[in-house]
Amino acid sequence: MVDTMRITIIDRGMRLRDGLRERLRRAAGLVCAEHGNPHVVRCDWCHQTRTLFRDECESPFQLSGHGWRCDPCNTNVASQAIRF
Repeated sequence: MVDTMRITIIDRGMRLRDGLRERLRRAAGLVCAEHGNPHVVRCDWCHQTRTLFRDECESPFQLSGHGWRCDPCNTNVASQAIRF
C-alpha cells in the first residue's frame, strides 16, 4: 500500500511540473514581438523606477538613442530586461 501511494504522489508531481512547463511556455509566447521584453528602468540619482517596453517613454524617463534618460536629473539611467 505504501508503494502505491508513493507512485501516486510522484506521478502527481510530474503532472504538476509538466503543467507548469506548459504554462510558462505559453506565457513566454505572450511577449509581443513588436515590443520585446519589458525593461526595469531606474535612475541612480533620484531613485525613480519604472517598467517600460523598449519604445515607451513615461515621465520622468525619455527614450534616447542609447536607452533612457531621466529628465529631471539629465542623466542616462540603468535598465535591465525582464526575461520570462
